[in-house]
Order: sequence, then C-alpha cells, then structure tokens
Amino acid sequence: MRLLPACLAILGTMMAATTSADEGWITLFDGTSLEGWKINEHPESWKLEDGALTCHGERSHIFYVGPAAPFKDFELSLEVRTRPNSNSGVYFHTQFQETGWPRAGFECQVNNTYNSDPRKTGSLYAVKDVLVAPAKDDEWWTYNIRVEGKRVIISVNGQVVNEYVEPENAQPGKDFTRVLGEGTFALQAHDPKSTVSFRNIRVRKLGGASTTSAEAQDAKSGVAVGDPAPVFTLKDDAGHDWNSAEHFAKGITVVYFYPADFTGGCTKQACAYRDDFGQLKDLGVTVVGISGDSVENHQAFKKFHNLNFTLLADPHGEAAKKFGVPVTLGEKIAKATIDGQEVSFVRTATIQRWTFVIKDGKVVAVNNKVNAAGDSASIQELVKNLK
Repeated sequence: MRLLPACLAILGTMMAATTSADEGWITLFDGTSLEGWKINEHPESWKLEDGALTCHGERSHIFYVGPAAPFKDFELSLEVRTRPNSNSGVYFHTQFQETGWPRAGFECQVNNTYNSDPRKTGSLYAVKDVLVAPAKDDEWWTYNIRVEGKRVIISVNGQVVNEYVEPENAQPGKDFTRVLGEGTFALQAHDPKSTVSFRNIRVRKLGGASTTSAEAQDAKSGVAVGDPAPVFTLKDDAGHDWNSAEHFAKGITVVYFYPADFTGGCTKQACAYRDDFGQLKDLGVTVVGISGDSVENHQAFKKFHNLNFTLLADPHGEAAKKFGVPVTLGEKIAKATIDGQEVSFVRTATIQRWTFVIKDGKVVAVNNKVNAAGDSASIQELVKNLK
C-alpha cells in the first residue's frame, strides 16, 4: 500500500484515457495511477492497493478531469467493495471544487450497512432513495449508472434497483435543487470510519457513433414483427439469471407479459399454458411468463398452481419496456387463500397483458389485445401456421 501524492493527481489531467476494444468503453482508472483524476481536500484519504482505489479518512473527493470529460448521456460501470458501517458515493454531472460536498450533479449512494444514514446503495441521494441495500459488505459488486436524456437507471450486479425520470421543464429552485445536465464523475471519501474501494471504472458515451445496435433497439418504442428480440437478463422463479440472448437464439419462444400473480385472468392464462404444455412442446414451443412480481411471489404462484414453465421477475418493468409493453410502477397487492389463510403478495410493477412469439431470435408475432384464457390456444394455431 502507498499514499497517492497530490502532484500525481494534478499531472493526471494531462494524460489521455484508455479506450477498450469493446463497443466504445473507456477505462477511466487504470489500477496503477491517478491518470486523469484530481483530489481536492485531504489527499491522504486515498490510497492505491491491489489495483483498486481505496478511501479511508477525512472527507475528500476525487474528480475525473481527463480528456474524455464532460459526460452528458452515458453508461458508467465500476466495481465497489464496502467494509461494514461504511459510507461513500459516486457523483455524476458534477465539477471539480476545492472543498466541501459537491454542489453540482447527483450522488449515487454507496452504503450497505452505515447506521447513520437510511439511504442505501442505489439511492439517487435525496432525489429518489433506496432503503434496502441490494449489495453486501466485504465483497466486490458491480455498480452501473446509466443516464440518457431525462432518465437515470441505477443497477447493482445487473439488476435495476432504482429509476428516476426528471420532470419536464425542471429548473434549479425550491422543488428541484439538482437537475440533469452534464459534467464529470467524482468518488467520495466520507469519514474516518468508512473504508470503500473502487476498481474497473469504465464509461461509454451514449448517442452518436458510440451507440450500439442493442442501445438503438432499446431506444425504439417497443418491437415489431421482424425485429430482433430484445436482450435482457432477469431472475427466474428459482432465483437464477435468465439471459434472453441464450434462450431466444434458436427455436420458438412464447413470451407473455401479465399483470400479477394470484389474480383472476392471470391465473386462467397461466393454467391454460400449463394444461397445454404437451401440445406446445410437440410444436417445439417454450413458454415464459413475465410480470412485475418478485421471485418469491413467482415461487408461490408456480407451486400453488403446479405450473410447468418458467416465470421471470421484472420488478422494475425493464424487460417490458424493451418490448414496448406499458408499465405502471408502484407497489400493488394481490391476495390469495392458501391452506385456509389469506396471503398478500406485493409487486412493484404492473405490466399490461401482451404476448410475443420469437423464432430464431426474431419477433414473429405481437398481440396487445390478449384474451387471457384463450391465449395458449391462439398461440398454438399461430405456431402451426409458422411451420
């Protein structure tokens, strides 16, 4: 371990960022120096160790001041490790200042177990907060921050944990102390008792030449027949990652979005797919159901109705939005009687009922006026005509 001299930070402003070979990603921190970074107060709070940038000490902020700045629409990815009862933050759209908490930009909170602040990892600090930490101390986890237009999406370990859409015509003032604009990034040393490490800090600018084909697809208002199937990863009803690219590449997959587990129409739709499982299998069809329910809700729903196909949890409606399916965010409750007791099931997104058929990676059918009970029968007729 060695201390970072303040002069090294100043010299870093003259050095170029390193561009990786994969789709416009730029490496902002090389793991061995402060190329492109500048510390304000208390430079002794920062150390380099084992390829990571670790903060421990008095309040201090380290700003990216390299040639890739400023950033407006971007995707930032970095790995973070927190020690117990530690607090830190990742700022975007900010600018260098000599002392104090950054006045410009937004802070994405880093706090899994810090007792003195209820705002946990994934919070857009004091703008839209997360109260349950999605990561654990003493292990590396991936933080992803995406800003595009008026929208901010924050993910931890590949799962969306927060989403904020800035109101139209927002101006700094009484209601909006911070507004989206452009600027640079900063990392925060919070206090002498906090220890947080950062590594593998990368960014890619969105829009223009840096926009990938996948991003261009996401930017569209849903999908149409003939389009490539959207790419996403969700948790299945066993709690495992389910990657669409792997499952959509070959064969026929029916993806049906539905509002909620344990509700009337959704139960009829699921049970029809269950009962028709054999016929669908003979046609070479795999069925996947997606709603805004949690993995736990899906497990109970699947067990109670003996469902024999996969259910995916889309608690923030991210996959639905990629397909263009309308989503309403906010907690809703469905109730069911299980073993003589009424049980409540809370979901965080309500997704409209749409069905898609995907063949060899392409969308071949879209139905946004689904008859819940008759959906499976309609799909069988459609697939027979595809053969």
